[in-house]
Amino acid sequence: MRDHGIGHIVGTVLDSPENATAVNELKERAWEAGFKAGYNQCIAHVNPFF
Repeated sequence: MRDHGIGHIVGTVLDSPENATAVNELKERAWEAGFKAGYNQCIAHVNPFF
């Protein structure tokens, strides 16, 4: 294990089928939350003009 490096070990753990699904869902949820936050901030700036 020492010869493989931490990056390979982490990659192997994250590439397992169970974790790959969880990581993809986490990334999608984080993107959606960031998008919604940016959209809400934009609307907050635009609303005073209407």
